[in-house]
Amino acid sequence: RHILFIVSLAAISFNQTYVIFQPEIPALGVRLYWIALGNLASYLAVAYLNIYVLVPRYLMQKRYLTYTVMIFGTVLVLLWIQTIIEDMARIWLGQRAGNILEPVFILNYISSFATVTLCMLGGSITIVLKHWMTENQRVNQLERKQIQSEVDNLKEQVNPSLLFNTLNRTGVLSKSEPQKAADMVLRLSQLLRYQLYDGARDKVLLNSEINFLTHYLALEKFYSDTFDYQIVSDKALTGVLIPPLLLVPIIQYALKRTVKQEKRPSILLQADREGEEIQ
Repeated sequence: RHILFIVSLAAISFNQTYVIFQPEIPALGVRLYWIALGNLASYLAVAYLNIYVLVPRYLMQKRYLTYTVMIFGTVLVLLWIQTIIEDMARIWLGQRAGNILEPVFILNYISSFATVTLCMLGGSITIVLKHWMTENQRVNQLERKQIQSEVDNLKEQVNPSLLFNTLNRTGVLSKSEPQKAADMVLRLSQLLRYQLYDGARDKVLLNSEINFLTHYLALEKFYSDTFDYQIVSDKALTGVLIPPLLLVPIIQYALKRTVKQEKRPSILLQADREGEEIQ
């Protein structure tokens, strides 16, 4: 980008010098290139001063008035330097220097001032736009990381006490009710398999999540038969993808509420699809 920028400014500088001194090109000779290089150096100095000093120090800090004043002052200095270079060239040619009070000189000065100022402001807008896009990408990445972190936290919501309670209960039942203990171990293995493998994915089928909740509630009911539950899902939910273990906190909250109920509680989980929304 910098090479392309410098080449563009070089083309502008040589073209500007050629147009101004076109009648005197044979007399100037090699000096024409030195004049063009002087103009190029002044353009580069002002452009990079704007890019690396004025824009980050004033424009990015929302000091708009100071930035505008600095831009105007910088352009005036640039035009003054280029005027000195042109006057030196005319002196080499044996001509008199330009008179700043002549109407043609004033109009040319105003025109050059407006053109250079607009070009510098255009470059500043490009830098600000690039900064805004970079900042917007950074914010989006932070939001995605935050969402992913929240999903990862939800994946860890399966209560570890369920594992310990189930193993403890299984040990007790293995002697008195071996079939029931075997059923508990089977459901626990299905839970752990889902949590370890499917839980590591970005998305899973909603039906798989509902099956996981079924095993989860069945295991809780095995351990503490103090509630009833029912899960009803719509057939239209086939193929719907959601983040894994997203519904576990809802079930855990419902289980905590069952402890506080005087009558035997019942949990109903009903999943329906309404257009693009899952209820």
